Amino acid sequence: MEFHHLKIFFVVLAVFCLAFFGFGLYYLVSYLQAHSAPTTVSIENKVSVVVAVADTDTLRRRGLSGRPILGELEGMLFIFDNPALSSFWMKEMLIPIDIIWIRQGVIVGYTENIEPPASATPDNFLLRYPSPIAVDAVLEVTAGFALRHNLEVGDKIAVHRLR
Repeated sequence: MEFHHLKIFFVVLAVFCLAFFGFGLYYLVSYLQAHSAPTTVSIENKVSVVVAVADTDTLRRRGLSGRPILGELEGMLFIFDNPALSSFWMKEMLIPIDIIWIRQGVIVGYTENIEPPASATPDNFLLRYPSPIAVDAVLEVTAGFALRHNLEVGDKIAVHRLR
């Protein structure tokens, strides 16, 4: 009987290790994809931000979820193929952010100081943050960024991708 329990223990341990390794590999590959080439976003002559680019469904879906810190001059740039009304949520977010809505290289609005939800908040209770108009890009930065850097609707955005 004791051998049977030991066998079950090792099977469970092996499954756990494989799952842990699989998830770790998935996040590592996604992280490297998003950070493989330095990309910066310049906003007028006010500030430049080093960003991870989320230009695939997988990267956009995950966004900054699970990231414990975000530097003052760091962010994530979401790029969409076509302008559309967009809605963002804070699923599994750990840090407060500002969302900057962009259309054709111009800020069209921003949503400031969005706090992360309480842990384990069910998806149907998460607030949605809609874009003011159809957008083709969204920049997520640390909370208070828009105010600290005097961002305004109409400011021009330039993306510099080094490849």
